[in-house]
Amino acid sequence: MTSKDRFKHWLESEYKYGKLNRTLKSGSVAAYVSGIKSLSVKLGIKGNGIYDMEDLNELKRLHFRISDLPKATKDEKSHYNAFLKFKGVV
Repeated sequence: MTSKDRFKHWLESEYKYGKLNRTLKSGSVAAYVSGIKSLSVKLGIKGNGIYDMEDLNELKRLHFRISDLPKATKDEKSHYNAFLKFKGVV
């Protein structure tokens, strides 16, 4: 199972969001997955992009790059924060 697949499964089964503390539905999961891919493209990260990154310190540093990236949307930043939770960074 790839990191992308594990992220999808985690979003559907473990990630809690919002005031009601619910897991995501499939349409929202797809948006999160594509948001991470979009950030990878905007940052010029090759291959499977952010999904291939395993170094937790590198993922933390990338968070600051994304925060300063003018082309990153609010949703993409939120999706990346969820990815950091998935990886155990936050």
